[in-house]
Order: sequence, then C-alpha cells, then structure tokens
Amino acid sequence: MPMLTLSPPTDQLPSWLAQAGTVAAEIGAPDFYCRLLSLLETLIPHHSSWIISYSTEMHPDVIYTNGVSMVVTQWYVDAYRNFDPFWRMWQHRRMAGVITLERLDTAIKADIYTDLFQREAGFRDELGVILPSQGNHSLILFLQRNDGVFTQSDINRVQTVFPIMQGLHQAHVNFLFNMIDGSGMADSRRAVMIRDRSGACCYKTAGWDVFARTFPDRVGQIMDYSRTCQTGEAAQRIEFETGMTVQIKNLGECYPLAPGATLYTIECMDRARVKAADITRLGLTNRESEILSLILADKSSGEIAQKLRVSKGTVKNHRARLYRKIGVTSERALIAYFARAG
Repeated sequence: MPMLTLSPPTDQLPSWLAQAGTVAAEIGAPDFYCRLLSLLETLIPHHSSWIISYSTEMHPDVIYTNGVSMVVTQWYVDAYRNFDPFWRMWQHRRMAGVITLERLDTAIKADIYTDLFQREAGFRDELGVILPSQGNHSLILFLQRNDGVFTQSDINRVQTVFPIMQGLHQAHVNFLFNMIDGSGMADSRRAVMIRDRSGACCYKTAGWDVFARTFPDRVGQIMDYSRTCQTGEAAQRIEFETGMTVQIKNLGECYPLAPGATLYTIECMDRARVKAADITRLGLTNRESEILSLILADKSSGEIAQKLRVSKGTVKNHRARLYRKIGVTSERALIAYFARAG
C-alpha cells in the first residue's frame, strides 16, 4: 500500500485551519470522528488509520478503520485487543495526549502484540491521539506506518494542533449530551446516567448521585428491570406508584463514546398529584405551594426567584418555612418526603 503523503500544517497552516473549520461545522454529525480522523490524517505520512473506543470495564471497541483490511480488523478483535499496549497504558494513566508505539514503555508492550499482531498486520509503528476521557471511556485516533517509525518531528506536529482537536472533540461531546437528553445533560442537577453494555457507569450527573443516595431501592429496581428487557431505539419507561418515572433508552452501537450504551433519565414526579394530596393538608400558603412545585421541578433558588420576581432571600425564607412545616431539613429530604407521600 502506498504511503499517504500530505502537506503538514506547518507548511500550509491556513489551509489546515480551514479544514478544521469544516470539521467544526460537522459537530453533532454521526460521522464527526471520521472527519476528525481525516483531519489528523492530513498532518503526517501514514498508511492506515483506526478509531478505537477504550473503557475501564470492557475490551477495546473498533469504531472505524481506513486502509485496514477486514481480516486484520478481525484479528485485532478476536485475538489481540486484550494485549493492546495503548489500552494497557490508558487503563493505568488516563491522560489525553499524543504517543507512539515505538516510544511506549516496553513493560506494557506484550510480545503477542508486537511480535505477532504487528507482523501479521504489516505495520511498523503506530501514533495514537488519546482524546480526553468521558467517565470511564475514551476515544483514540490511530495512524499506522508500515515502513519506519514516527519521528519526534511527526509527534511535535500533532502535539501542536492537539488542543484544536481536543476542543472539537469536547464540543462534539457536549452536543451529544445535549441531544440525548432534551433539557441538556450539562445541567448537573438532572438525574441522568449512561451505562456501557457491560453495565458499568460511564457518565452520570450530580443529580443522579443525589437520586441514588435518596432512593437506593429505586436504583436497584431500575437496574433489575433494565437487565430483563431489551431496549430498542424507542425509549421505555418505568412508572413508580409515587409518580416518579425513569426513561431507558439504548444509544445504539454507533454511539461513539460507549457503543451499545444505555441512557437512564429520571423524570420529575407528578406535581399535580402532590398538590392535591399534600399541599392543603400541610397548610401551605399559595406562595409556598408555588415554590414547592418549582423545587420539585428541580429549580434552583435563583431560578425560582427569577420566575416569581422576588429576591433570593425571599425564596430562602419560604424554603425554611416549608422545611419546618413538612418536618425536613434539606431539599433531598423534601423530595424523598413527597416521593413517599405520593
């Protein structure tokens, strides 16, 4: 196979940046990482390339290859991925950056990989671009060279533009998180979790941690249900007698951050039922009822103050009176109270 020789960005930086701009315009597209890999491919001569997903809980997953035969790909999946030295390094030191096979610590390079897989696959060296981890997962972009090793000049060239590639990756990740959860997973107060197909958590919000601490029995029920059902593209829902609902959605094999992952989203309780059953009995004022509904809708004191056009201090005073009337001392206990009362 002829080596792909392309102009480095140091020679044609404006052209390379223009290509980076084209990739930026594709943030959110299904083939975004293929385009990001193409951007990497323009940097230095190489023969073939890969995109592989690494996880702390699972074997490496091949996402995409270019210039690699199906036979070689299958060899890697069937026999050699457990000995992938980049994966071994990443498991011990999950740091983003650029490194080559030639320069990896020999202690983590298994003979079965360097002596057998390298020879059978026909490559001499690999250059890996390790993108920042998301939870327990990371994506690695690889270039392979069949003749000779990647030089320090090659590495420096990639390191120079790595911050740009890292920024594009992070923007794409943020877009994906916002897309798979209608209100945006950037809101850490929402109870959202993603588990990979091995069952390991690869992403969760602070809101999920609060939910898990408050309702540990509910988490167990959700996981039990998830194990006994097959989730397709359509989301499935579990409704508890309290009015709390969990949505379960399979993100599919093409979800790049964790192929075959499952998304769990805890939806708010049925506030209308809470009002009818409890607010009158507790003797809450109209303003306290409004604030209670907004608290249960996961609104912060600042958001409540803005919506009701009052000061944050006023909201805090109403919160304190709510806590006294209901007999709780925290928002978490307040939510737990209405979950039980529902």
